[in-house]
Amino acid sequence: AGQLAAWLVLARELDYFDSLEQAVADLVAAVRARVPDSPDSEARIRNIVLLIAVCAFGDALIGPHLRPMLDQQAGATRELVAQILPLLIAPSRA
Repeated sequence: AGQLAAWLVLARELDYFDSLEQAVADLVAAVRARVPDSPDSEARIRNIVLLIAVCAFGDALIGPHLRPMLDQQAGATRELVAQILPLLIAPSRA
């Protein structure tokens, strides 16, 4: 899916991304259900979704080539993001 998305962007076929909007909205809703309400929760939700999407996209495109160079397994990016997410979900201490 990541390679297809890259091809669509490079080919400027952005009309196909209309269906992606619902998937992003669903991901935002899923993250919102886990993020404690705070003054900065909406910004954190947007940042979390952006991180997940960019990591998934990058992993789909270059992950299969980069992971062997780093002696990493196929799920390494997913595991790394899973370790980072709790830090982003917790309310910031101001």
